[in-house]
Amino acid sequence: MRILLVNETFYPDVAATAQHLADLSFSLSESADAEEVAVLCARRSYVEPEKLHPHTERHRGVLIKRVWTPHLKAEGRLARITAAMLCNLAFAFRLLFSRRYDVVVSLTSPPLIAVIALLVSRLWGAKFVYWVMDVNPHEAIEAGWLRSDSAMASLLRCSLRYVLRRADVLIALDTHMKDLLVSEGATASRVVTSPPWPVGEMGPVGEMGPVGKQEPQKASPPASRSENSFRREHGLGDRCVVMYSGNHSICHPLDTVLEAAKALQGEAEVVFVFVGGGQRVRDVSDFVREHELPNVMQLPYQPIEKLPESLGAADLHLVVMGEPFVGIVHPCKIYGILASGSPYAYIGPERSHLGEIVRHSEGAFHVDHGSPEDLVAAIRSTQGMSESQRAGIATANRRLLKQEFDADTLLGVVKDSILQPESGN
Repeated sequence: MRILLVNETFYPDVAATAQHLADLSFSLSESADAEEVAVLCARRSYVEPEKLHPHTERHRGVLIKRVWTPHLKAEGRLARITAAMLCNLAFAFRLLFSRRYDVVVSLTSPPLIAVIALLVSRLWGAKFVYWVMDVNPHEAIEAGWLRSDSAMASLLRCSLRYVLRRADVLIALDTHMKDLLVSEGATASRVVTSPPWPVGEMGPVGEMGPVGKQEPQKASPPASRSENSFRREHGLGDRCVVMYSGNHSICHPLDTVLEAAKALQGEAEVVFVFVGGGQRVRDVSDFVREHELPNVMQLPYQPIEKLPESLGAADLHLVVMGEPFVGIVHPCKIYGILASGSPYAYIGPERSHLGEIVRHSEGAFHVDHGSPEDLVAAIRSTQGMSESQRAGIATANRRLLKQEFDADTLLGVVKDSILQPESGN
């Protein structure tokens, strides 16, 4: 069986979809059922767009084929739309002149790639699997990027429904997303619900074992606070570290977090650490500069091999979900947080996948948007925790992670959806 996976980002990029796709493709390459596994992705680095990855390479048995995509430095809606359309055209051209595959798996970036991949899979007579990482145009409309009555929104809505009605298998990240997909035309029996696994649980994606194969090993538990290398490297000492780590997306409004940082700016023992990239990085920088906050630190994405240390450095992690985005996006950072064993605060609507996890977690706080005083109270509670309390929280949350979101189990669900023969629905 020859398998092609299509997404804008892939190894060595550190975007969440790139990391999950890397875990999946490298695991598929070791399967006896897979004759060849290939990934079609963009050459341009996700974090450093000026950097181009090799046009073609093979890594851990996976053939990586990269497409040149434009880098438009100009900001604004028109520039983003133009870049997205050119990116889709580049992928379409490469797919049309690609050799045939038996299974095509498409993720959701660039925005029209699933339609292109579906049409090419039908041309090949191949099985088509749609791994839905976010839902558009819903995300773009709620984020304010598109008007709901615009021509582009109509195009994206028609494209989504076309793919949902024709895909052989759809993989949704949670039940709220599945409900949305079914409401847009998907057949419920074709939708597999499988959350993404914790990044790093499958072992470092770049590491090579004997004869070029990955040695299957789990990531080590993070070091204690006093031994944590991330805390030492950034001079965090014994301060209470409140951490937001991951994509600073428009879907994750950080206003409540920033207001809490402003309220605590006079307390030197508390520091807010923002790690990652995305559109809201500038929002954080502007707010910090405007209010001259000495208690905020901003850092870029950390290498995947350092994630256990960076995540383990937090005394309180933050997960944020914008009110309108339930079922549209899925903040997969929650799984890394559970693996870290740290307490966390979820800022967002209670009726959501994250709200369900909070109810079953230890050391978890729910905070509504616009209630920075509740976040401050959560930070105070975290400061008052003893080491034995923290150890109990870590044990309970890692047990929850193992029971409900085990990496091997969830990866197996996605692999089975790809490798199983079509049922003929």
